[in-house]
Amino acid sequence: IGLWERWERGELGPGGTIGAGQGVDEEGPGPGGDDGGDGERWMVSVPVVRCWNKVLNAWAKAADGSRAEALLRRMDGLAAAHARDIVRPDTLSHTIVIDAHARAPRGWGAAEDALARMEAEAARRGPGSHVAPNEKSYNA
Repeated sequence: IGLWERWERGELGPGGTIGAGQGVDEEGPGPGGDDGGDGERWMVSVPVVRCWNKVLNAWAKAADGSRAEALLRRMDGLAAAHARDIVRPDTLSHTIVIDAHARAPRGWGAAEDALARMEAEAARRGPGSHVAPNEKSYNA
């Protein structure tokens, strides 16, 4: 099992640790070589919304709104399934998806739909939810 699968199953927390030898073989032994049974712990990096936004931005630059939209839905699904806000899409995530659709040929309709979904999500979550559209969202 890879690190991401462990995180999806809730075995790792944000910036969490797991003991050496617990399926992290792809990383190799700890800094001192074999831990010799001393329980040395490894730090595990878990992708946060900032990391996901970088991938979304790549899809936007490629003008691939459908791939960006699919990734946004995956982020939201992971956040809901594991109650982890560190991957919940934010204002920038939604704005990037709007931009991805807007860059595509004849993508203005999909961009408008993405903006409408963003506004609906902001209304559902309420004030302070970090998903409300801003001036960049409306100008994407």
